Amino acid sequence: MNNNLTRQMTKLALDLSPQIMVSGDVNQVMHLREDRSQRSHTDQPQIETDLAQLSSDLGLVDAWRHLHPEDREYSLFS
Repeated sequence: MNNNLTRQMTKLALDLSPQIMVSGDVNQVMHLREDRSQRSHTDQPQIETDLAQLSSDLGLVDAWRHLHPEDREYSLFS
């Protein structure tokens, strides 16, 4: 994952604790199997792993996935 993004996210998490909400369009999913309608040749499993690790390190939770652990709904079919 982009080291600059990791540094910025870590700084935000430390500065704004205990509550922080991160949002944005990173053009990547955290849970490839659950969050994609189909696997394609553009899958980047390392990014999935990096996002999961960064979230874990910073204590962040995917709110949608937390509330809907089994749902397969999409804002865009990919």
